[in-house]
Amino acid sequence: MIVGLIVNGITRYVSAPLGTSLDIVLVISIFSALFNVSYDNVKKLNNSLIWVLLLWTGFTVLEILNPEAVSFEAWFYAVRAISFYIIFLIILTFLVLKSEKLIDVFINLWMIGALVCALYGMKQMYIGLDHVEKAWLETAADTHILFGKIRYFSFCSDAGQFGAFMSFSSLVAIILSLKSNSTFKSGFYFVVAVLCFWGMAISGTRGAMFVFVGGLFYLLLTRNFRVFTLGFIAMAAVFCFLRFTFIGQSNYQIQRMRSAVNPQSDPSFKVRLENQKKLKVYLASRPIGGGIGTIGYWGSRFSPGTFLAETPPDSHYVRIWAETGIVGLMIHIFTLLFILGRGFYLVYNLRDPLLKQKMMALYAGVFGILVASYGNQVLAQFPTVVFWSISIGVIFLAPSFDTEETSKNIIPVKP
Repeated sequence: MIVGLIVNGITRYVSAPLGTSLDIVLVISIFSALFNVSYDNVKKLNNSLIWVLLLWTGFTVLEILNPEAVSFEAWFYAVRAISFYIIFLIILTFLVLKSEKLIDVFINLWMIGALVCALYGMKQMYIGLDHVEKAWLETAADTHILFGKIRYFSFCSDAGQFGAFMSFSSLVAIILSLKSNSTFKSGFYFVVAVLCFWGMAISGTRGAMFVFVGGLFYLLLTRNFRVFTLGFIAMAAVFCFLRFTFIGQSNYQIQRMRSAVNPQSDPSFKVRLENQKKLKVYLASRPIGGGIGTIGYWGSRFSPGTFLAETPPDSHYVRIWAETGIVGLMIHIFTLLFILGRGFYLVYNLRDPLLKQKMMALYAGVFGILVASYGNQVLAQFPTVVFWSISIGVIFLAPSFDTEETSKNIIPVKP
């Protein structure tokens, strides 16, 4: 987790292929776990989630044979984040997660990492960038300096990923703060939620706001009509504030958030729609897409000058559509809908209130990332893909730690 959080930031300072080394560490960890866990843990891998993930992973492997594919190298670099990391991390979670205490370890490490990430982003804003970050910013000025304002990126790959990870962490943290077994934990989670929200704001990533839509599913999972109604009204009030007023318009962060709910006034939104129309024509005769690694960053690196390489996907789902075609997109969406549907059922039926609160927080975050991925390539990047994948594994394992006993010393926060 920690490596996944900082690896992209480190690459600004060193030229070593850290991404590939992380792959090796992940594979070694899985094999090590296989030889050091009980047979009961290995048996957990025989479940519907793993089989559905194998369907998607298998399809991405077969994409090597796509006649439109540019090269094996392009496929290898691009396929890792959209399928291999997800299934490997979930398998590793199934193998090593043996108790609810380890769930707490995962959550606490995440919250501490997110807090450090947010604070470093604030350091960039209020104290300044170091010379390496300034040099990197010069190469990314077209996307990270808008109207004279810097979009801060902490030690993530870019401002977009920083914003998405911050909103992901903020949503999970605020839900965790509502019910805990200690006042200190509730306070800590609340502080993390607030600082991560500000981290999202200074990233200037408009699409990251939509992660908070996942909060609606938390409200549903509470099975409390009053809580759902109050939460829905609060979210509607925030939307109306941004959509129909100009209050706080002099603040740059509020400007960026406001533009997220007014896409019609955004020229870049119109460009995205035009790009999707072009892709629709191109992909009409390519049901399995143009090949994994042919669009976006990997496309410009391995097949510069081609149609897909010159067409920015802008969205995770558009990328999947372009690279794997309508067939791949349908399999991918089926996989995600299975995760959401089965995950909702498992969380909804948990009995231990404290365990359920943790799982509701993780589920809301998982759903929110999928919503935000519609407007940005959020999911298939570090560190989001790491915490998103592990969260899914934890959710699907949660029933094995569930008991009918009510957790003691729970401190709820009344709505």
